[in-house]
Amino acid sequence: MGSFATLAGRANHPAVLAWARLHGHKQLPDAVDVLKTGKGGKTSAYRLWGLGTRRWSVIVKCGSAAALEFERSIYQEVLPALPLPSLRCYGFLEAGSTAWLFLEDAEQGSMIQRPIGTRRRWPNGWVSYTFRPQGSPVPGT
Repeated sequence: MGSFATLAGRANHPAVLAWARLHGHKQLPDAVDVLKTGKGGKTSAYRLWGLGTRRWSVIVKCGSAAALEFERSIYQEVLPALPLPSLRCYGFLEAGSTAWLFLEDAEQGSMIQRPIGTRRRWPNGWVSYTFRPQGSPVPGT
């Protein structure tokens, strides 16, 4: 969609300011890509390029604090307990009714791998059962 490559554009971008508030002002990303512009209360998404000594990227989501708090809980509490690959969550920053969620970039990241020999079917069924809309039928019945 768009990229903010100039120093001034990067330093003042809301996603960079949120990252700096959470992790300190030690390093600016090399660039900021706009992945999705949230209109009408929808979540916006950005990619911060070139962070840390490994020059990795981070996906940043900005949206409703309630929705992103739920998503944060999935990344930090539910997925690590399952034998599935999952993305790392680098932090959550709440600012009133809005929040920022910082995630590993799946295109670059290492993704935490599930143990070899574990079955994938059970966790997928458990997740679909646990997070199904209220009143929906139980999968497999």
